[in-house]
Amino acid sequence: RNMRKLAALLFLIIAHTVIAARKYDAMREQSLHFQDGECWYHGYLLEHKVKQKMEKPCERWECNLKQKELTITACRNVPISERYTEETEQNDTNLWPKCCNAP
Repeated sequence: RNMRKLAALLFLIIAHTVIAARKYDAMREQSLHFQDGECWYHGYLLEHKVKQKMEKPCERWECNLKQKELTITACRNVPISERYTEETEQNDTNLWPKCCNAP
């Protein structure tokens, strides 16, 4: 009986981890847009008020669905033309702000 509870708990933890992972859709428009109560930026689905840490670009994104705005926190000012638009593999051990110290 305890093994079933433990297995169920592990399943829930794994399911939450998978759901909380970055969600990317290459078919989505790359600019910021709000659709059906969802916030999309550069092809990534962002959850309301959840800080999404990225490595490339080295930024933290936070979407406010109610205000329809996106807050981007970066290490330094970056011109728009330097920003990535395609999905880029992210090193989960080097996400913002750790990546700010990269050469």
